[in-house]
Amino acid sequence: MELESVVVKDVGTAEDAAEFVRACCREIGLGFHPDTPFSDYVEFNRNDVRENRDMFPPDDAARLDGCMKRAFLLLGEGVYDVGLAEFAEMTKGKGAKL
Repeated sequence: MELESVVVKDVGTAEDAAEFVRACCREIGLGFHPDTPFSDYVEFNRNDVRENRDMFPPDDAARLDGCMKRAFLLLGEGVYDVGLAEFAEMTKGKGAKL
């Protein structure tokens, strides 16, 4: 996951927090929601659901949850606005409406 590059530095400013949320949107995709614990994301195998696996190992999920908590502290409800704006940009011209 490319989230690693965003999380390497501390989410210490509002801009860091916004970039973290945008990275989550891009890397996890349209299934991302700021309220969802990172331990809940699964890499889905359409051919064999028995091969589904956690998207993030437990330690990484805990660290990412901490980053999201910090993003909420810095941006408040603005976390949702950042995510929606990123999804709108990602789906522009693709027929999807948000």
